Amino acid sequence: MKKVYPVFLIICISLISALVSSCMAGSPGLPAITLFTANPVSVSEGGQVVLSWNVSGATAVIIDRGVGSVATNGTRTVIPAITTTYTLTAINAAGTNSAKVTVTVAGTSTTDIIPPPGPPTVRYFTVTPEGITPGGTAVLSWSIAGASSVTIDNGIGSVPQVNTRAVSPGATTTYTLSATNPAGTSFGYAVLTVASTASPPGDGSSVEKNWIGSTYTREYHYPDCSIARKIPFPSKIWFDTVAQAQAEGYHACPVCKPPQ
Repeated sequence: MKKVYPVFLIICISLISALVSSCMAGSPGLPAITLFTANPVSVSEGGQVVLSWNVSGATAVIIDRGVGSVATNGTRTVIPAITTTYTLTAINAAGTNSAKVTVTVAGTSTTDIIPPPGPPTVRYFTVTPEGITPGGTAVLSWSIAGASSVTIDNGIGSVPQVNTRAVSPGATTTYTLSATNPAGTSFGYAVLTVASTASPPGDGSSVEKNWIGSTYTREYHYPDCSIARKIPFPSKIWFDTVAQAQAEGYHACPVCKPPQ
């Protein structure tokens, strides 16, 4: 019996380990960011920097500071005017994960933003992706110069001059950014469309109704298009008409060939 007991214990431990590993493998998790770097990390004013990244398990990937939506792996050349921290945000159904990298511009710092003589300048205020389904997540990104206070409505409140914020509204929402200094107030607007994939908008009575677009490829499709079925929820957006899709900069899918 002294020899049997250790063998039995080892078998039990092995079975428990296998069960735990199986449960962990079957549980959805946050996206994994295996790489996010800048090369070089220090430049002179006007110098170029290459951002590199590699992400797995994400349905959408966004880099702030005006870079926007990107593929799950790749590179992008940027020319920061001042010392800048870039934030990569990876999104999937389980939530978001993020990574940061700072590029130092010689002779500057992140506080070297000279206030303009008039109201604040809204460099950019964007939301990526521009369309999600209920429960999905998008990221607001903004950069303001010369503001003494910056606020965003819809429950966000006071924010820094340069930052990002993940949002998940239950309905289509227009976010308004207000940047104020003694000379006045400047505004920025970002519209996030929330559309259900189970019940597309419109009554379907016209051939010009219910087109599906991808905020990543900027293409619009027939709803039953094989490519449209593969669009990740955070990147999917509905259009009532072809004209609406084209007005927002979308072009026809080359596979299902909708009207142009």
